[in-house]
Amino acid sequence: MTPSTSQTAPGSGSPPPGDDPITQLVAAYIKKNWDSHYRGAWKKLGSPTGLSEGTSWNWPAALVPVFWLAYRRESLLAAGWLFASLALRRFAGIGLVVGLVSNILLGLYGDRIILKHAWEAADQALRQHGPGEQATNEVSAAGGVSNRVVGWVLVLVVIVIIGIFAAIANSK
Repeated sequence: MTPSTSQTAPGSGSPPPGDDPITQLVAAYIKKNWDSHYRGAWKKLGSPTGLSEGTSWNWPAALVPVFWLAYRRESLLAAGWLFASLALRRFAGIGLVVGLVSNILLGLYGDRIILKHAWEAADQALRQHGPGEQATNEVSAAGGVSNRVVGWVLVLVVIVIIGIFAAIANSK
């Protein structure tokens, strides 16, 4: 089988295929932000044979790790991160330091986590189906982002704003 050669229109939001089948499948897994962020991280860390050593920086992973992990469809990691951060709140001084260091580490290694999962899904699909539309569809279904998280974040922001207004109204 040969790699799929269908290209999308410029500006359509879908990444154009790369030169090799693994890069095409990794791009299909990542979907959103491939062109603006992950393509550069893939050039630095990724290859058809796996990931090389190194780090890259991801601001959302460092600043809002639980939401970023959930948005990137890493539910188990998001739940673990939330549980660990809530547990660390019991230790005032050390919890703050550990929380800050862990956020910095996720900022450094967040792209590696996502690209590792993308590479594994791409490699498995390529071994099972060979390059082509069936592998692309399988990888695309496994990856991407969760727009539900965006909705929940917006709901939380509205709740916080209403709470602030209620606190201001009660203080008068």
